[in-house]
Amino acid sequence: MASRVVIKIGGSLFFDDVGFNAHRVQEFAHFVMKTPEIQAIIVGGGKFARTYIQGARALGASEAECDLLGIATSRMNGQLLIRAIGDTAYPRVPESVEEFAKARATSKIVVMGGLQPGQSTTSVAVIIAEFLHADLLAVLTNVDGIYDKDPRKFSDAKRFSTITVDQLLKVLQKGAGGKQVAAGEYQIFDPVSSEIVKRSQLPVQLLSGKELAQVTRVIKDATADVGTKITH
Repeated sequence: MASRVVIKIGGSLFFDDVGFNAHRVQEFAHFVMKTPEIQAIIVGGGKFARTYIQGARALGASEAECDLLGIATSRMNGQLLIRAIGDTAYPRVPESVEEFAKARATSKIVVMGGLQPGQSTTSVAVIIAEFLHADLLAVLTNVDGIYDKDPRKFSDAKRFSTITVDQLLKVLQKGAGGKQVAAGEYQIFDPVSSEIVKRSQLPVQLLSGKELAQVTRVIKDATADVGTKITH
């Protein structure tokens, strides 16, 4: 059973076709409050960030400026989750690993967003998980694992129950068509995240953020066949 867990929540899970999904954020908050193994949560920017980034590009902003907008948006999403969690959460989003360490010393649940340009929030989650010597990093997205092709477009897409870090990078690179990564368009995993996972031997599971019972199963049983387990 995992006792030190870090959760990465894709920002897209905070929104639906209408807009901000307060009900889902409350579901995340309730889940976190009843799962004492969770020691930190990192939240992405989602489509809200991409909207601002698209607007900034139209105004001539650099990719570094666009990244800063994405970071700011992820922190706003984090602050919304803090509001939903209430008094058991640290009241503000740390903006560095050093600030995170101080926040964690309070024994409160710590919620983070992005840290610096050129870095995905998944990379932040990996860094925080390594810092905490976590025995599980659960990456929650709007799909239930890694597939050999986009399951939203191809009915014959097959889910990987396990995949190595190097295989994962190849699958993601193939899906991206070899395009350069721009602000707001970071992949589920990137080379920086992957190298940290490999050096720390960090246990990582990619799961559906819409099926939180899957997270509970993985926390209780590392052999549970849900989502995709990243091996080294």
